[in-house]
Amino acid sequence: FECSVSCEIEKEGNKDCKKKKCKGGWKCKFNMCVKDI
Repeated sequence: FECSVSCEIEKEGNKDCKKKKCKGGWKCKFNMCVKDI
């Protein structure tokens, strides 16, 4: 699944990349929605 809202892969120093939530119990990872376990 493609993310309904694409992830922002912007790293600042040692912070994690910013993630925007996908709908219905899915999460964004590498610009794809994966099942949030």
